[in-house]
Amino acid sequence: MGAWGTTKVNRAARRLTPEGLTETAVGRAAQVGDRMRTFVSDVRVGMAEREEELNHTLGRSSQGAYVIRPGTPDRALPAPGHDVPRPHPQLHDWKEGH
Repeated sequence: MGAWGTTKVNRAARRLTPEGLTETAVGRAAQVGDRMRTFVSDVRVGMAEREEELNHTLGRSSQGAYVIRPGTPDRALPAPGHDVPRPHPQLHDWKEGH
């Protein structure tokens, strides 16, 4: 069998001890943690890119103010946290058929 075979058997036996199993579990948990951090980072980058696309589509700057661009409607959505304008009561009644 020789030295190489003995070394392989000893390493395998070491991995099956409680300490060896603990080391293996800790190593794999660290790998999972690294992969999760990478995933979360990728998701955050994607969310930021999507938010920028949506802000551009809605005519908002990155600071939250509205930007007037040629070809956009005159009416803009209110800034976050502000009330949505309600229709005029007479117009609303007319639409309802009253």
